[in-house]
Amino acid sequence: MSEERKARPWHWVIIGLIVVGVAGFVLFRGRPIGNDKEGEPGGTSAAETQRAIELKNDAIALMENWRFDLAVEKLSELETLAPNESLVRRNRAIAAVLAVSPDGIDKARDRVAYDKGYVLATEAVEKLLKAEPELPIAHLLAARLVEHQGDYQKVVEHLEQAAKLSNGAAAFEAEVYLASQMGQDPDLEARGIAALKRAAHANTDNLWVLSHLVVAQAIGKEPEMKVTLTRLREISQPFVAFIQQHYRVNLIDMLDKSAEAVEQQNWSLVARNARIISNLLRPEIATKLDLRKVIKHPLEYVVSDFSPEWQKQHGDAAKQTDAASAAPIEVTFTEADAADQLPPLAGIRDVKIADFDLDGRWDVIVLLNGQVIVFGQSDDPKSRWTTLCESVVPSGLTKLVATDLDRDSEETPDGHKFIGQRTSPPGEKKEELIGAAELVEDADIDLLVYGDDGVIFLRNDYDPAAKTRSLKTLSQEPAFEALRSVLAIAPADIDHDGDLDLIVSTGSGMSIWQNNDSREHTKFADISSRSSLPPADLKATVLLPVDWNFDVQTDVLVTGLEVAKPGWLENISHGRLRWREFPQNYSRLGLSCSLHLMDLRTSPLSWQLLAAGDDPSRDNLSMDPEVPVTRHVLFGEIDKGRWTGPGDGTLLADFDNDGKREPLSWHFGLGRFTINDAFKLDLKNPSRMVTCGVADFDADGDEDVLVVTDQQPIWIRNDGGNKNGWIDISIRADKDRKPQRDAERANIHGVGSWLELRGTALPELPGRKQHVRIVEGQSTHFGLGSAKQVDAARIVWTNGVPQNILRPRSGEAIAAQQFLKGSCPYIYTWDGEQWTFFTDCLWAAPIGLQFAEGVTAPCREWEYLKIDGDRLRESNGEYRVMLTEELWEAAYFDQVRLLAVDHPADVDFFSNEKVGPPSISEFKLHPVRQRRSPVAAHDHRGRDVLPKLAKRDDNYLRAFDKILQQGLTEEHFIELDLGDLGNAKSVTL
Repeated sequence: MSEERKARPWHWVIIGLIVVGVAGFVLFRGRPIGNDKEGEPGGTSAAETQRAIELKNDAIALMENWRFDLAVEKLSELETLAPNESLVRRNRAIAAVLAVSPDGIDKARDRVAYDKGYVLATEAVEKLLKAEPELPIAHLLAARLVEHQGDYQKVVEHLEQAAKLSNGAAAFEAEVYLASQMGQDPDLEARGIAALKRAAHANTDNLWVLSHLVVAQAIGKEPEMKVTLTRLREISQPFVAFIQQHYRVNLIDMLDKSAEAVEQQNWSLVARNARIISNLLRPEIATKLDLRKVIKHPLEYVVSDFSPEWQKQHGDAAKQTDAASAAPIEVTFTEADAADQLPPLAGIRDVKIADFDLDGRWDVIVLLNGQVIVFGQSDDPKSRWTTLCESVVPSGLTKLVATDLDRDSEETPDGHKFIGQRTSPPGEKKEELIGAAELVEDADIDLLVYGDDGVIFLRNDYDPAAKTRSLKTLSQEPAFEALRSVLAIAPADIDHDGDLDLIVSTGSGMSIWQNNDSREHTKFADISSRSSLPPADLKATVLLPVDWNFDVQTDVLVTGLEVAKPGWLENISHGRLRWREFPQNYSRLGLSCSLHLMDLRTSPLSWQLLAAGDDPSRDNLSMDPEVPVTRHVLFGEIDKGRWTGPGDGTLLADFDNDGKREPLSWHFGLGRFTINDAFKLDLKNPSRMVTCGVADFDADGDEDVLVVTDQQPIWIRNDGGNKNGWIDISIRADKDRKPQRDAERANIHGVGSWLELRGTALPELPGRKQHVRIVEGQSTHFGLGSAKQVDAARIVWTNGVPQNILRPRSGEAIAAQQFLKGSCPYIYTWDGEQWTFFTDCLWAAPIGLQFAEGVTAPCREWEYLKIDGDRLRESNGEYRVMLTEELWEAAYFDQVRLLAVDHPADVDFFSNEKVGPPSISEFKLHPVRQRRSPVAAHDHRGRDVLPKLAKRDDNYLRAFDKILQQGLTEEHFIELDLGDLGNAKSVTL
């Protein structure tokens, strides 16, 4: 080597060659409503008590928004006010550990902050272990910290202790199994498989557990594997057709042949088949959802309430008398002015209220005899309503459903607004709310029209050039179009894949229809055969989707005017429902014309229901006071001789904004509606009542009533309800439904998600969880009483993931956009001291991503990633790189290699890290001595996109506007101007 070469500085980098994998993501499941209580009392003043509650709420909200470092700061301050409170110890340890996880501080970018955070996490976990050594989560957190050091022996020991202390909870047993696979230690692997078997014993229908166990048993040549294969055969039925179509494998046949091979002790064939079976099942959304049941994110162990001792000592100070005893306000109801009324319309069958054109105002959709008309709000003070569009429908259709069914977010107008959103005057400075969104991604409302003649799907189409709306009938599968005598339809995400499926009740029975998520060509497939459904002659007219048993899966409550034995369809996962008849003491749910969730009981945790119908004594219905059902009697003493009929009904609304919803009832044929049995209004021109709706049509902060007769919809204005405070909340899910995060999806409007307000200033609801609603449409209204602000508005999406808006103020319409946390498989490198997160990988390897029916995306079988030399240090003569599946991925590797590149210090070089086909991403090194940035950048529509491309600031460019189908976008490009390149000898982009 020459002296010149010896004198020049050189840098080392590493290239990793990675072969074949699929994208995935990380997800945790938050409990819909926390109810943990533990710890010890502290001693604080009234002001300090109020501050303690605020800090507790702020910290939990920040943790659930993944702002772990800020949560640690709040909890550290809270510790000074409640030093002996268990809530503080546990939550602080959880937040501190998560702050130094890959989802917290990036060690590579901020080593100082990471080191500081690691010290804080160590101190917090040690304090928790010392105070509560029998707490399983304490040992789980200790294991998370030891992972940073790569000592998997200690990791497994901590997790085994957590499993022991939890009496073998599957969550900790599964953690033991996963950790045991990281250390390449036969003893650890054996302990991990033993833990996996214990998890399988407690979770006999869990696809994730069984798909891992079947491989372990095959390798171990265990005859007991036949039991696992039999169970897999039973629970994998819903996926057989899909696997046959996409992978050309008969799963049932392979399971049967594997069982035969076990009997014959043909272990080589058994092992081969077991791996194929596992690989086929692991990418299924159902398998990923099953993983959520056995692997819990640390946030699931957050304590949400102070201990009973603390609350007993400080309960009085925690109440703000001005909120708890807000003075009643006067509310009156009056027919709205003529300019605010819709025109007379003969033959009205049904009406729905929704923001059809996404302008932030409520519209009215009217079903007539053979016609649907959509009325939108205009800016004309002389006439509020204008016709947006209309469509002819069969005359035998009598009911409407209004909800988004095709997730057509790409057709959203540029100037769209969420309900109540106001345009800020130029120059106005608006205080930013953590967790709130100024602009949310959206999709418009579609319609289902149903009745004796069946069901039709009317798609809401937007013409961006003409800026007009139309209703387009979408054809369906013959079985769907053959439905007749349809009594009720409930949209709900039964299979939890992020779009709304349909539960349909007809005169001949119930059926379940799966949404195929193909946007412009949305169709529904009959998956009823997966489920155990009620008797065919049930004739249910009332269907209420709700997570009845609090397992983060949507169930369906079932009743009706002719249903004497009500019940519920329990969601048992994988798109399967199981009919369960309610016990006799729930009989007052039967013979009902409507059913609603009133609120949430705290002890025990259960929904309080409102069932509307006749006096239960007439039908000898149970009045057991322990059953959480309130019977709302529609006809009292003045209506003797009348019985509840199909046109009668009830809604719940908070007309005076005091935080408690009152029942609004209407009486078919009487021309009368009633609010809370206290306010009655007989229409000036009595005609047959059809239905009622509730919405703040005039946007003044209180809910108005739309009374619908067979001749005209009539707005009844609420005057005075806005003297109390209120908040309107709109939530929107991720619109792109990223294919690598398929188990993290929620429907675009969050229908079925939970909303909860937290704060000491809110009106008290004794025995109830404060201010909880289930999202039913585009916006949810909360009354606040005299409260001026809320500590946090908490969202729990249908996938179980929580999210918060901090400190929303009274009198505002606010929105939240779902933010997704997750990734493809992760790469960690040993930096000489500990494992550090480097990047995710396998971006171009989506195995099984469907482009069209039976057509999958291409999968590039290799990838080169550059690792700078200071990110990877020698350890005992080795360079150590770790690839992980962070909860969700199903990754496959044939080879991983490291290549060392020696280069001059004044020359940067880059690898060919492109996402695309092999033709554009062949392995190549690009040396660069002079780095330059583009001077201009425009997308395919001529828009300036340079600000999003100029800096590495995590502000990413979305270069396309339209998604044709999941994973498939419109053609798009970026045009770059690189400036004057006259003196350049070569140019590398």
